[in-house]
Amino acid sequence: MDVPVYLFTGFLESGKSSMMKETLSDPEFNDGSKTLILACEQGEVEFDQKFLKETHSVLVTVEDKEELTADYLEKLEQEYRPKQVFIEFNGMWSVTEFLDMEFPINYHLKFRRFLFGIGGKVGCHALNLPGCFRYFIRVMLGDI
Repeated sequence: MDVPVYLFTGFLESGKSSMMKETLSDPEFNDGSKTLILACEQGEVEFDQKFLKETHSVLVTVEDKEELTADYLEKLEQEYRPKQVFIEFNGMWSVTEFLDMEFPINYHLKFRRFLFGIGGKVGCHALNLPGCFRYFIRVMLGDI
């Protein structure tokens, strides 16, 4: 069975968690199946126990980018058996490195849902924009 993986990426406090919560709270999107949420950074919006229970979600925090490997994803797949995966990606980590790794065979990234959030910290992260733009173009052209 295919497991859609939705990758939410953007700057800190750009609205990734809020967008994820809104999406998972929408009954037209979330049919009650188990969702694995991988939180790779901690912003102001949290996924509390009430929300997790209501949305049939499991939260796993990833502190270090070296933890986020194909083997780790396979372990989480075996442990939780999610029907979908939401990844709140750390804006300071390389998206390209993450996408270049092998995923569990039934995991399929959903690029049509790929989000770029730009919040109030643009000045601090301006050097990251060229890489993000090149990556976005590669996705749109179907190179990835």
